[in-house]
Amino acid sequence: TTGEIDDYSAVINMGDAPAEQVTKALYNRGVAKGKLNDTNGAIDDFTAVIEMNDASSEPVEKALYNRGVAKGMLNDTDGEIEDYTVLIKMDHAPSERIAKALFSRGVTKDMLNDTDGAIEDYTAAIKMDNAPAEQVANTLFNRGVIKGELNDTDGAIEDYTAIIKMEDASSEQVAKAFYNRGSIKSRLNDTHGAIDDYSAVIKMDDAPSEHVTNALYNRGVTKGILNDVDGAIDDYTAVIKMEDAPSEEVAKALYNRGVTKGRLNDSDGAIADFTAVIKIEDASSEQVAKALFSRGIAKGDLNDTDGAIDDYSAVIKMDDAPAEVIAAAEESINLLRPGK
Repeated sequence: TTGEIDDYSAVINMGDAPAEQVTKALYNRGVAKGKLNDTNGAIDDFTAVIEMNDASSEPVEKALYNRGVAKGMLNDTDGEIEDYTVLIKMDHAPSERIAKALFSRGVTKDMLNDTDGAIEDYTAAIKMDNAPAEQVANTLFNRGVIKGELNDTDGAIEDYTAIIKMEDASSEQVAKAFYNRGSIKSRLNDTHGAIDDYSAVIKMDDAPSEHVTNALYNRGVTKGILNDVDGAIDDYTAVIKMEDAPSEEVAKALYNRGVTKGRLNDSDGAIADFTAVIKIEDASSEQVAKALFSRGIAKGDLNDTDGAIDDYSAVIKMDDAPAEVIAAAEESINLLRPGK
């Protein structure tokens, strides 16, 4: 990339290079500088393109967008929004570029907690006649997320449903939409609808494994709510067996499977699952503390009082265990050793 920059600079420094070639070299040098994390240098080159009197519309549009992105990387959100806005207002910019600028401006407004402004931008992008399907799907998804955060659950479901119905949406976009729609339905206590959506993700041949893992875990939780404990255990087990499931998700599934086994009076099975959580090297402190505490309960159910006290004591000795888990462990020890 450094060699590319030298080549672009050679063109730019030529006294008699055609303006079109200089414009192209400036733009490409800005892109190259950006890849090398020379954000200020990239901004300088994009600015030079924008300020050229005889530059054609296309490189100016591209430079405005990329300069906005670069400004955002420097936390100049006002400047970022300003560049996107200039691009959006250009008369002859193609729909694809305007939709992209509207989307990016919406993302930035959302970061600034201007949710109404973000929704307006996302809606404008969605309504464009010739916006690319991928861009529309991403925009619908982001608008659905914001609506969900604003408790407009019906609006969120509508947006996720629109993605699911799109013929040109990618498998990842559809999987994410099904998963988020399932989460919204779960919030609305539509447990059967939530299970249907999680199941749709799981059944997809080409859904990303991350989404399948999350869908299995949440379907297990939802089945547990419906007292389908065998189904819940099956889903947690599927997560645990996934080769590429993140450690955090495996720990969550093991913990919940342990809790569910405890509900079935399978204390030995519960202890085995809690122990597995504790042994995961990168399990969070909260997960380990909860597993220790719950293992203590299971040991107490088996009349292993000393083992239970050992687990409660281990929680108390942890430096970063949640305060409420420590308090529960202290109370449990007091109940097992009254007066001590």
